[in-house]
This record gives sequence, structure tokens and C-alpha cells, in this order.
Amino acid sequence: MLAFALAAAALAATPAAEGEYVRTWRVASEDAAQLAAFVGLVPGRPLDHEAVRRAVELIFATGRYEDVQVEIVRTHAEPGVEVVFRPVPAPLLVAVRVEGDRVLSPRAIARTARLRSGEPLWPARLERAGRDVALALARRGRLEALVEPEARRVARGALAVFRIRAGPRVRVAAARVECDDAAAAIPLHALVRPRLGETYQKEKAEAARESMRR
Repeated sequence: MLAFALAAAALAATPAAEGEYVRTWRVASEDAAQLAAFVGLVPGRPLDHEAVRRAVELIFATGRYEDVQVEIVRTHAEPGVEVVFRPVPAPLLVAVRVEGDRVLSPRAIARTARLRSGEPLWPARLERAGRDVALALARRGRLEALVEPEARRVARGALAVFRIRAGPRVRVAAARVECDDAAAAIPLHALVRPRLGETYQKEKAEAARESMRR
């Protein structure tokens, strides 16, 4: 709601003069036809700041814009004012791109991070997606993987770009079972996973733990 508050503050900074009325209004956007339904201003009537604020709030509430700027245009040649709404598109997901080490495909990243086409790539959402991808790589033995997500603007939205430095794949060099009863530990060794020389995978280790517990 910060963007709405900023737009409202900007509007308040350009107060209407006594008797000032709306000559015309428009929405400066490719989606003007759809967004026009949110504007309650009537040409020929007094400029209503509350109506402007409501329009800004409704446009912003669609989730498709990160800001809605309002411009009050006055000219000496014509009486009244023109009200211009300028929605700033949000970084809506168009596609996923991988840069650096291509150890995961864009489709796998989208599935792992649960990214959906058209959802806004706000910083908190990207941070969570990057963390999910890093954890997925760690489960595949990439314990030192570094994942840097970024929203890169393109036409009609943004790319979710993941720069990946996978690091070395960690393999099991040694494994042991620690148990108070040395005799009981012997058969448990057969359940150790991953095996020596195999890539370390957290899921396999956890499954082996459960097998030992049973």
C-alpha cells in the first residue's frame, strides 16, 4: 500500500483551485480500457480528490502494478484540469532463466520454487525462491551452492533470473554408525546411505536414519 500512499501524497501536493473542475481524464496504460472502470471522475464536475484516491487504490489492488502515479495537468488555453493516471507495471513473471552453472533447468527451478506465470516478483518472493533452489541443490550434494535471484524487466513483465554457482558435488568419503552397543551397530552399517563414493543426498541419509530406527 506504500505506492498508493505516495500517489495520494503527490495528489495532495497539487490542490484544486476554488471551483476547479475536471475537463477530462485518462489512464496512460496499455490496459486503459480495463482500468477505466475504476475511475469515477466525471468531466464537467468539480475535481474530487477522494474519487482520485479511490481509483488509485482500486488500480493498485489488482496486484498488477507496483505504483500508480497521478498527474494534474493545467493549461492556460483551456479551463479545468486533465487528470492522468499512470500505473507502473509490477514485475510479473514471464519466464525463468538460468545463468552461470546450468545444473537445473528453468522448468525444474520453477517447479522447485513454485513460481507461477504472471505472479509478481517482489523481493521477498524472489528471496524465498532463491532459498528453495539452494536447498534443492544442497539435497543433490551441492552443499556450497550459491543462488542469486533477480527480477529482470522485459516487455509485459519480468524474467526471474537465477545466477547459480553450483560448487563441487560432495561425495561420501567415510561413514560410521555410533552406538553404545558395538554388536548392534554392525548390522546397521548395511543400511548406511548414501554409500561410500556416492554423491551425498540428504533425502537418502534421512531415509537411512529411519530404516535404522525401525
